[in-house]
Amino acid sequence: MKMPKKVTSAELIIHKRRASKFFSKAKEITEKCQEDGSTIMGLSFDYMQNLPLPVLPVQEVFYFRQLWVYEFCVHNMKTAKATFYSYHEGQALKGPNEVTSFLNDYIRANVPKETTELHLFCDGCPGQNKNSTMIKFLLSLSVSLNLKIKIYFPQRGHSFNDCDRDFATVKRKIKREDRLFTHQQYVDLILSSTANKKFNVKTITYSDVIDFKSWCKVNFKAKPLSERCYGKKVDKKDKVSFQVSTFFEFIFDPIKPGEVLCRPFIDNEINNETFILSKTKGCCASIPTIEAFPSYSSKLPINILKMNDLQKLKQYIPDDYIHFYESILQWPTDVSAQLDVEEEF
Repeated sequence: MKMPKKVTSAELIIHKRRASKFFSKAKEITEKCQEDGSTIMGLSFDYMQNLPLPVLPVQEVFYFRQLWVYEFCVHNMKTAKATFYSYHEGQALKGPNEVTSFLNDYIRANVPKETTELHLFCDGCPGQNKNSTMIKFLLSLSVSLNLKIKIYFPQRGHSFNDCDRDFATVKRKIKREDRLFTHQQYVDLILSSTANKKFNVKTITYSDVIDFKSWCKVNFKAKPLSERCYGKKVDKKDKVSFQVSTFFEFIFDPIKPGEVLCRPFIDNEINNETFILSKTKGCCASIPTIEAFPSYSSKLPINILKMNDLQKLKQYIPDDYIHFYESILQWPTDVSAQLDVEEEF
C-alpha cells in the first residue's frame, strides 16, 4: 500500500515543479522586457468573467437571463498596461477566431518593429487559446513580422497571470456600482479603474473578427506527423501526430517558415517534437484579411428566451438608457442560439 502513495506523492511534486515553471518564466520575461534597450516583448491574455446587463438592485433580476458583455484582455509585460477588447454576445462569440483576431490587431499595433522575440502567456482553454487555430496563426504571424514567437501554457489549475490582476482592479470598480444599464458604462468603468490610465478599451463589432479557422483548413495540414517519425525505420506505435493538448510550449522561428517546435514542458530540452504544418514545405500562408475571411456577415442572433427576459426587464430601465435596449430588442433572434453556456468563464 505504501508504493502507490509514494508514486502519487512523487507525481504531485513533479506537477508542482512543472506548474512553477510557467510563473518563473513569466517573471523572467517581465524582467527582460523592462531592461533598457530590450528587444524582447511579453504579452499575457485572457477573457474576463462575463459581465451582465442590466445590473439592478431588484430581486426579480436574479430569475431572468441577462445580456452578456465579454472583455478580452491583452496585458503588456513591458509597459504594465492593458487593452480590453469589449463587446456583447450579439457582436461575436468567445472562440479561437475572436482570440486570434484580437491578438493580431494588438500585436500589429503595439509591438515595435525592432522587437526580435515575442513571448505569450495564457491559460490552456482549448476552446479559446490552446488549439490548432492559435498555433497556425502564430506560425504565419512569425513569418509575416519576421519575429521569433514563443507561447507558454500552464499546468491545469495553475493559470493565474497578469490579466487576472487587471480583472481584479476592474471588478473592484464595478462592485461599487449597483446600477449598470449599457455596454458603454462598462467601458467607462474600465477606463477609470486606475488613476494612471493603465487600461485602454477597444469596442468590437461582428465585422472585426477574421475567420482564422476556415483559413487554417485551406492552408495547413490537419494532423501531420513529427519530422522524426517519417520513414520505415520508425515503428507505427512510436509515431507522433500533431496534437496541441500534449505540449506546453511552442516555438516559431521566421527562418523556418511553416515549422513549429513543440515542447512537452516549458524549457524542456529532451523529447521535443518538430512539425511542419504548412501544406507546402518552406512556405507559410500570409495572415488573411477580414475581407477575404470574415467570421460573420451580420449581427449574431440572441436566444429568443433571453430576449423575452430582456423585454420584461425593460420596465426597470431609466429613460436615459432605454435606447440601448430598444436597439438590442431589435436584434435577430434564434431558438438555437447559444444560451449562457459560458456564463462561468
